[in-house]
Amino acid sequence: MKKQLLGIVLILGFALNGHAQVTSSVGLTYFSDYKGVDLGAVVGSLGYRFQGENGWSFQPEFRIGAGVIDDTARLFSMSAVGLVPVDVEIDYLLGAAGRVQYRADGGVYFFAQPTLTKLEIDAGNVTASSILEDTEWEFGADLGAGFRVSEQFGLEAAVGLIDGDTIINAGVRFDF
Repeated sequence: MKKQLLGIVLILGFALNGHAQVTSSVGLTYFSDYKGVDLGAVVGSLGYRFQGENGWSFQPEFRIGAGVIDDTARLFSMSAVGLVPVDVEIDYLLGAAGRVQYRADGGVYFFAQPTLTKLEIDAGNVTASSILEDTEWEFGADLGAGFRVSEQFGLEAAVGLIDGDTIINAGVRFDF
């Protein structure tokens, strides 16, 4: 299911390449010490760029992703009377962002984006699920930079925060 949803986002991005303002991206999002565990997801996005003046633009976009980096947490269990290992993984990620971007000379660009993200996190142990399971929408923000390899292709990286936890993003962006 996760791979199918990501595939749909990518297919839509490539299918709409006749529209000059459509943007899409694919990348890795790494959640460093998110609620005590390190997790990662492959995330695809699809958006539309509204070009402003003097290199400025605004891009609302939607995101969908699937977990690819899992972790193990040690949580206290009443039934086991002690710490038990619990496998933690991202089932899926949904989100939206409002990206403000400035395109500088030489193909370099900078961006800031407030985000709204929902992570469906699964903890393998039933007693620990209520502690680590997260299904709420959370606000966050990213700051990043990129480099345009061509008019349609760029490489970018960003650092962000969601609920006080650090997020690191790296990926490629396609403009159509």
